[in-house]
Amino acid sequence: MSNIFFVSYFILWIGIIYLAIGFIMLINRANIRKPIGLLNSDEGMSKNIAFPQNSRRATTGEVPSLISPNGSIVIFSLAGCSACQDLYSPLMQYSLENPHIPIFIKLFADNEKAFLEIISKYDLNLPVLPFSTEEIPMYQTRLFPFGYALNGEGIIVAKGSVYGNEQLKLLTQHLQNENRELAKAM
Repeated sequence: MSNIFFVSYFILWIGIIYLAIGFIMLINRANIRKPIGLLNSDEGMSKNIAFPQNSRRATTGEVPSLISPNGSIVIFSLAGCSACQDLYSPLMQYSLENPHIPIFIKLFADNEKAFLEIISKYDLNLPVLPFSTEEIPMYQTRLFPFGYALNGEGIIVAKGSVYGNEQLKLLTQHLQNENRELAKAM
């Protein structure tokens, strides 16, 4: 009787191993989709319209124009937003790697103290524009961080949630595509 027990036990474990291998192979073959576009691109202001121009003094001490010949990126950030805080380092790195595309951060905060704390804590060297949280509805989004890609004329060509390098590259890819099309037309 003990031989029958050991044989059935052995067969049981062989079956479990085959099932585990089959399950692992099934998972490896599964088609895991990555988003092909920007997330939440239906939020915010409409594409193909002029982005409201800036009249605010940035942390750099100047009143920067959001219009640049190569286009520009405008990132909406909110004080107290942890996803926004995680984005500051990749934004600064991307700015160093792509100095021809200016990046502006519109930082929404309840008070000037919160605004200054974020700038000093993350050592932001990009132009940061201060905005009150009461002004958020004007930009038609409640998602943060949220980004806009503006072409050389200040027209919105892409928009969406920006949580890291991949989404930032997707956002700027629209600018690069538009710049190629302009170069072909000339």
